[in-house]
Amino acid sequence: MNGRRLRLWIRAQAAAVAPAIATLVALTMSPMGADLALADVPAAAQRPAGLVYGGTISNGWPLVIEVTRNGRMVKGVVGAVSSDCSQGGTFTFPSTWRYLRINRHGAFKASYRDNYLDEGTEVTVSETFVGRFNRNRTKVTGVWRDRHTFAASDGTVDVCDTGSLSFSARQ
Repeated sequence: MNGRRLRLWIRAQAAAVAPAIATLVALTMSPMGADLALADVPAAAQRPAGLVYGGTISNGWPLVIEVTRNGRMVKGVVGAVSSDCSQGGTFTFPSTWRYLRINRHGAFKASYRDNYLDEGTEVTVSETFVGRFNRNRTKVTGVWRDRHTFAASDGTVDVCDTGSLSFSARQ
């Protein structure tokens, strides 16, 4: 698969997944979603698993962050990142983070790096996610960055970089 076909395939996958994520986020954050989630569930099972924060990334996409009940870990993060590519077009995809330790100052950070071959195209992924809770733990802010490099066998290289995307989410 050449770099252009790979980008088109990834965009098609992201286009299929992004509306589902947005719908899930909207339903989860709505009062109706809470009523549906707790309907016909025994009282003992209705205790919250953790705190949930909802907000947006500076690219306009939704963001959901769940923290463990004891507040020591970010249990999960889901959001969508979108980047401009050097060969034109954009690259948008859902991204998740799981089990990030929160230090005593309310900060957390994580990074991911991978390199793999996809039908003759070498793909290099580098992603970082850094955040901090306010003193009252009612708001979390931070920066998310992703960079994908697609090096095709014919020598063409396409770099898709989000730059520093800021995010903010509230309980």
